[in-house]
Amino acid sequence: MNNIMPKLYDDLLALCSKNLGFIFKDTECDSIKYRIFNYILCSYEQFSYPSALNCRGTMFDITDAENVQLVCLPPEKFFNYEEGNGVNIHPLGALGIQME
Repeated sequence: MNNIMPKLYDDLLALCSKNLGFIFKDTECDSIKYRIFNYILCSYEQFSYPSALNCRGTMFDITDAENVQLVCLPPEKFFNYEEGNGVNIHPLGALGIQME
């Protein structure tokens, strides 16, 4: 496993241990143990923590605790237009008018 994946796994574990909005679930299929990281009700500010944007379905094979393997890396969390800095970056109406 390259150097990025252990850091991602460790960051996500730390995030879930200190913040109630981020969770993981362990599951098993065909004798392989998986850990899936996700989030529930979180504020925009909570996504500023390290690797928080990746806490939306990222899955690791944890069968061998000494050699955790990344299984699934979905796209990072994105925000709705009015969440966070979206309104400041693109004021309403500045992008153009919808054509009928």
